[in-house]
Amino acid sequence: MAGLPARTASRVDDPQWRVPTGQFSSRKAKSLLNMYLIALHGNGEWVSGYHNLNFYLNRNLINSRKLDLQTIRSEAAEFLNRMSGVSNAYTIDDVLAARVGPDPQALRRNTSVANSGDVMIEVNPGWEAVDDLTGGPTYLSRDSHSALPLFILAPNIAAERISIPLDVRQVAPTVARLLRIRSPNAASLPALRR
Repeated sequence: MAGLPARTASRVDDPQWRVPTGQFSSRKAKSLLNMYLIALHGNGEWVSGYHNLNFYLNRNLINSRKLDLQTIRSEAAEFLNRMSGVSNAYTIDDVLAARVGPDPQALRRNTSVANSGDVMIEVNPGWEAVDDLTGGPTYLSRDSHSALPLFILAPNIAAERISIPLDVRQVAPTVARLLRIRSPNAASLPALRR
C-alpha cells in the first residue's frame, strides 16, 4: 500500500490546486451569532465567549429569560452552520447523544463536558480559523475526505466494488480479517462487512 505524504498545517495550499480558502473570524462569528440571538430573544449578551472552535452561551441570561438551553443551543448551531467556512456546527447535546460525526462514540469519549462549549464548529478544509478575540493561534483546517482507490489482492476472494465512503481506519482490521488473524489492538473501527 502507498499513502499520501503528510501536509504541513502552517501553509496554505498552492493556488494551482484551487482548494477553496478563506478566513473564519471568531470575532465576527461571535458578533453575528449574538445579533441573531438578540433578534430572536431580545437584548442581551447571549454569547459569553469563544475558545478553540467552541462557542459559550450566557447561561445566566438564558435562565433569567426562562428559555430552554437546548433550544438556544440548537438555534445557535443552525445559524453557525450557515456561515461561510463552517462545515459542521453541533451542540454539546448532540455530542452526548452520539448524533454527530463519522464516529460519534469516539467524539463523545474525547469531549469534556466541563470544558467544551455549548456549540462546537468544524472549519472547511483549506480555511483558516482566526482567533482574533483572544489572540490565540490561527488554525488551518486540514481535515478532508480524499477519494483514493484501495485494492486488496488476495487469492480466492472475488472482485468487489464498494461505493460507500470508508474510513482509512477500517483498512487494517479488514486486512487482518482476510488473513484470519486478530485485528490490531489500536483498531478503533471494525472491519468492512461483505
